[in-house]
Amino acid sequence: MEILKSADALAVAAELSTANTSDRVPMAVALEQLSVSEMRALLTRVAEGRGPGVMGELKRLTFPQVQTFDSQAMLRRIEKL
Repeated sequence: MEILKSADALAVAAELSTANTSDRVPMAVALEQLSVSEMRALLTRVAEGRGPGVMGELKRLTFPQVQTFDSQAMLRRIEKL
């Protein structure tokens, strides 16, 4: 049963991750919203070889804020599958 719930949770996560992304924020806009100190910190991390992690953070900034589910709401949604 636990394996089934894990698979169901993955199905819900996959569904949520493929939601309409046409309203993503352009990367240039996300970068403009960073403060000078945030930008310097990111550039320092890139220079130190941590570019992939920085890119992941920047990509997350391009997604609009979404409502997150509490654990009970997530379980109810899984049960519906």
